[in-house]
Amino acid sequence: MKRKLRLFVWDEFCPDYTCGLAFAIAPDLEEAMEQIRQKMGREPDDWGRLSLHEYENFSDYVIGGG
Repeated sequence: MKRKLRLFVWDEFCPDYTCGLAFAIAPDLEEAMEQIRQKMGREPDDWGRLSLHEYENFSDYVIGGG
């Protein structure tokens, strides 16, 4: 059975002079948070605000300028 993935986005993440941004694609919040912890190598000081986005399929692109 295919696991449904969600996009977890934290804005105002680990603010200093400006706010940061973190995101993870995972099946649940705990796994998403663990991915961020692993990537940073530590527990974030401030997670900020969380928004959750559910998708069946997802794609995106950026074209080059010229």
